[in-house]
Amino acid sequence: MKKLTTLLLIIFGLNTLGFSQNTISKEEKDSIIVKIKTLIKENYVFEDKVKFINRSLDDLYKTKYDTIDKFGQFAGELTKDLREISNDKHFRVNYNPKFIKMILSEPEETPEEEIEWEKEQGLKENFGFEKLEILEGNIGYLRFNFFYPLKLVKSTIDASIEFLKYTDGIIIDLRDNQGGYGPTDNYLASYFFDNNPIHWSTNFEKPINKITNDSTFNDITIKDLVDKPLYILISNNTVSNAEKFSYAMKHLDRAILVGEKSYGAANGTDFLILNENYGIQVPVCNITIPTTNGNWEAIGVKPDIESKKEDSFNIAYIEIVNTLIAKTDDSEQKKKYNKIKNKINNR
Repeated sequence: MKKLTTLLLIIFGLNTLGFSQNTISKEEKDSIIVKIKTLIKENYVFEDKVKFINRSLDDLYKTKYDTIDKFGQFAGELTKDLREISNDKHFRVNYNPKFIKMILSEPEETPEEEIEWEKEQGLKENFGFEKLEILEGNIGYLRFNFFYPLKLVKSTIDASIEFLKYTDGIIIDLRDNQGGYGPTDNYLASYFFDNNPIHWSTNFEKPINKITNDSTFNDITIKDLVDKPLYILISNNTVSNAEKFSYAMKHLDRAILVGEKSYGAANGTDFLILNENYGIQVPVCNITIPTTNGNWEAIGVKPDIESKKEDSFNIAYIEIVNTLIAKTDDSEQKKKYNKIKNKINNR
């Protein structure tokens, strides 16, 4: 649920040790370790690591956890150890009885209720679309900060592309995009390829042992941007689905990325209940891009042109102008482009 996801982002920003430090019993620690091992076995996406992780937890319990008697400290140590054992920063054990109680008491949302909740949130921020304009030199610029469900933003994407279709180059700004939902990413990408579907990504979901393949859409009617220069701006604040879009477009040789290395969150996670006091975040879905057979987990998406976040727009703008200068034989047009470059450089 998106509502739960939002709450988790808030709760995970809190210091686990800041909660009550009442004494935890040996029996509860025993049951927590057993439950964690079970949930990892059933849900952790990297199955080849499961036995090693669970054996290591047993060893640590015998040598370390026996001396820990505080609820928050136990969660903190488990989080640290799980990350070190697995080399996976997505693991997190969270102690917050109030939050767990809220989750357990909240009725499960239907898909219709979830999309309605997303709509309510999206209306408060124009569904993440922050800016759309034609820059001097007939270069299009689109900035948006979240990939809302396609059902909610398809018409906005279509209208944005309609507005940009006669430009000579495009800049898509994802420097503060926090991710979101598929297939919004591959739908947007479809405007920059021809109508032959391209294998976009492969997703393996461990809890249901299911592999799904996503492709670009083959029913896009506007194809004016297929051969035009495309630059994508990224930063360390570019996360999840925004990283996926950037990574795939880069490795399909369709876009040039400018800015900082992105955050590095590729694998999907689930928040699972351990008992009335604890929950655990476990990576349950592995996303790979066929052109590399890998992803950007923990390493981030590397830009083609590295720059500070605040400099990346001007750099991409100049790069597109240089591309357009190289394409034209019109001396007057070259002069106009060079004037634009001078303006950018003198800002």
